[in-house]
Amino acid sequence: MAKYEGSSCVRKIKNSVGDETYSMWRGMRIVKKKIQENKSNTLAQQQQQARLAAAYDQSGLFAPAVKVGTPRRPRVQTSVDAFMSMNTNKKVFTVGTEPDEEGKLEVTVNYPAIRCSKGRLRMPRNMAVTK
Repeated sequence: MAKYEGSSCVRKIKNSVGDETYSMWRGMRIVKKKIQENKSNTLAQQQQQARLAAAYDQSGLFAPAVKVGTPRRPRVQTSVDAFMSMNTNKKVFTVGTEPDEEGKLEVTVNYPAIRCSKGRLRMPRNMAVTK
């Protein structure tokens, strides 16, 4: 992985060109070289991949709440990144140990354990409860 600035046409590249992938990470432009083959796929790695995939699927649902709940997050961190950093643990996403017929591991989401805020939040000044 390397940072790049590049010319005006290179800055607009966002996907792969040849064996290089251009993307944004924490507000920085980076380029990564594709891995030809990766045979290391232990059960622990499969569980972590399933946990991250499930967290990313849920992040879109909770992104508006996380945006309000994390006002002091770093400027380069998106609300999806903040959700992922707070919730990709074993308490929130539990992954099974045996793959199903399709070879996928079952992921269980503990919704009460999902966090959408971090740190102190200010209380609204004008708050009223209506029916």
